[in-house]
Amino acid sequence: MKSNYLILKNKELVLETYSGIVTLEEYEKHKLAVESDPKFSPNYTVLSDMRQAILEMPNQGQVLVEPASDILSSKTGVWLHKASKNVYEMLESQFKTLFPMKEIYSVYLEDILKHFNINYLKSDIEKLLDKLHSLPKKSWV
Repeated sequence: MKSNYLILKNKELVLETYSGIVTLEEYEKHKLAVESDPKFSPNYTVLSDMRQAILEMPNQGQVLVEPASDILSSKTGVWLHKASKNVYEMLESQFKTLFPMKEIYSVYLEDILKHFNINYLKSDIEKLLDKLHSLPKKSWV
């Protein structure tokens, strides 16, 4: 797994990127690193780019899906690969009634930006995410 994040305090936004096969243990280490960062606030919106990630789910094989992320602490938008859209729609429908406006899954970045009213150009977000994807693999301890 390769993952990185960037905290934009002035925008109250966290950008995350994941690629490769992601185990639940690696995912949790990444989330802990983000939440332990002194620049992080649970009030920030988290935009997770999961388009290049495959989450390995115990006893379920590999699927293109992220587990319900920290929906209680942060608003989370998950940008995903088109092949996993149906799985995300199923998860989103389950969480929408419990946590309205807290989490969105979409294959379109525009949907996430609009949903959370993120005042940032789509092209600027894409450039930042591309830069994060190109950085060396981080090791979360």
